[in-house]
Amino acid sequence: MSTAVTLLLAAAALLGLACATINPAPHVTADKDFLLRQKKILQIFWHVGQPLLDTELKAIADSFKLEEHAGDFKDPELVKTFVKYYSHGYFKKRGEPFSIHYKYDFLQAKALVDLLYQAKDFDTFYKTALWARENFNQGLFVYAFNVAKLHRDDVFDVVIPPFYEIYPHLYVSPDVIREAWAATLEGKTFDESKPYVIRANYSGYPHAHNADELISYYTEDIGLGAYLDYVHYRYPFWAKLDEYNQANYTRRGDHFYYGIKATLSRYYLERLSNHLPDIEPVDYKKPIPGSKPYGPFVQYLGTLERRLWEAIDSGFVFDKEFKKYSLRDPLSIEIFGRIVEGNADSINKDYYGSFYNGLLKYLGHGDLFIKNVHEEEPSELDRPASTFRSPVYYKIVKRISVILDQFKNHLGPYTQKELALPGVEVKSLTVDKLVTYFEDYDFELNNAIPVASIEQAKKLNVVARVPRLTHKPFNYHVKVTSDKDIDVFVRFFVGPRYDVYGKELSLNEKRHNFVYIDSFVYKLKQGENELVRNSKDFNYYGQLPLSFGKLYQATEAALVGDAQPYIDDFVHKYGDIERLALPRGTRSGLPLSTFVIITPFTHKTISRSNPYTDDVGSKVSFFPFDRPINELDFYVPNVHFGEAVVLHRNADEVAAP
Repeated sequence: MSTAVTLLLAAAALLGLACATINPAPHVTADKDFLLRQKKILQIFWHVGQPLLDTELKAIADSFKLEEHAGDFKDPELVKTFVKYYSHGYFKKRGEPFSIHYKYDFLQAKALVDLLYQAKDFDTFYKTALWARENFNQGLFVYAFNVAKLHRDDVFDVVIPPFYEIYPHLYVSPDVIREAWAATLEGKTFDESKPYVIRANYSGYPHAHNADELISYYTEDIGLGAYLDYVHYRYPFWAKLDEYNQANYTRRGDHFYYGIKATLSRYYLERLSNHLPDIEPVDYKKPIPGSKPYGPFVQYLGTLERRLWEAIDSGFVFDKEFKKYSLRDPLSIEIFGRIVEGNADSINKDYYGSFYNGLLKYLGHGDLFIKNVHEEEPSELDRPASTFRSPVYYKIVKRISVILDQFKNHLGPYTQKELALPGVEVKSLTVDKLVTYFEDYDFELNNAIPVASIEQAKKLNVVARVPRLTHKPFNYHVKVTSDKDIDVFVRFFVGPRYDVYGKELSLNEKRHNFVYIDSFVYKLKQGENELVRNSKDFNYYGQLPLSFGKLYQATEAALVGDAQPYIDDFVHKYGDIERLALPRGTRSGLPLSTFVIITPFTHKTISRSNPYTDDVGSKVSFFPFDRPINELDFYVPNVHFGEAVVLHRNADEVAAP
């Protein structure tokens, strides 16, 4: 999971917001050492599905003897153990299917992650990576390398291409890859000045064959899939984060909660756009298309779920030492979220297990992962990049959401004191006309096509063209009065006004499906204030990355150029997909509720989760819609509801933004 899964960068990005808003940080210089590291990393990813093409790199990989470099790693004993298992053939062979949800695949991936992570310097890391790339299963290597890269200080900022260009076969249908191969064999893809274009449509285009395919433009969006990939690599469920340079990331459970709720609420709005009703939670005790029933594990899942409900009702959980933790504290979502996900930082995984990941495993391949049968390709649920494509995934999330909602229900509504900001009153909230449309986007397929030489690889030029949902830029306007100068934190949401049958939703009904769109820090002055926020300035959203080819060219040009480049010259921040901030809407207009709440901001760093007072990181906790609402207390002066309509148009009807 992410975010959607999940769908935020959590604490690091949130802290970055505070810095960027109050005291803008200077550009980070991309010096020669950084550029050389970036070039080397890009060379590792180049045609990563086949053996190294560059003879110099291949020579480094072939001459590297891991056992001779044990002293170049933080834990030499780890290296010796790794070599022992490798020499006895305990690792997957090239070409075999890989899934992190298979037990032995996971053990191998963790071993390789630890090896790469513990290299004392970049040179050791780089040579070890070249050796592993040449000798290990492709899927295993790419997974381990991505995780290690995102946890090492010396390569964390190194810019890489979008994941859908590193391994395109996970993002497009096999038909697209077959066409690319066929065109290459016919010599049609080697025009460096003009790419060979393959139309890659969604499964529901031009005509859907079932209800789920109606929203395939959203669930199969390559940018969304790539973002979820990133979130998984950055916060892998199996990793104790303090062991991987993330000891200051203290919001793992809260992050999981937000990811579940954000995924489900955004999906609900897309279903409304297509006149589809809400979904029901998955019933894993009944046959599910695509999964193979396995009775003992169904019973095991039932036991785990029962323990979660018992913990909620009793109001406490136990760790491995039988220490008791209350679940009636708002901050205990940090404990309970980790338990429900069943990540490595759960206080008692032996007892509470991993209900969320267990559902993914079971409904992805049924009994296959239990028996460690690897003859079949992993399913959509087995790979982070494709999880969102599966309709079953959203039913899994729905079942998890029911559990988390019940936990929140026991906390009760927020009081007026927790919601109010004395002296601040929101007078109005208006939103410009909201218009969505589809635009074509090209991305490289080169890495999915085997080549015979470097020369052939350099000439290869084939792209997939996909229609992607986007929207015209828009503003929202907030008029506020304040009785004093004060730094505040502004949150902006959109949510449904009516259900699919036209019934107007109560506040407690629609609170579950509000989508967090934007938040920012602002200094109110005494008197009247008018806040105007443009969608292009929204925080938490990433921007379009450079393609593999352009990124490599820009890196080489910077190495030989005289101008001083900066890291953000290559790529902007990585985050949620700004194009997908709004649901598709309808021709006649999808009615939405809008909402703004203004709370204090006190310049504190993010060290804990506090959903209503000091911390800028409140986005993760979904405040103020994460708990039941008492309408008599909810309508304080510093909150305001508005209305908006999302119109969908054809691209030729929309003027260029």
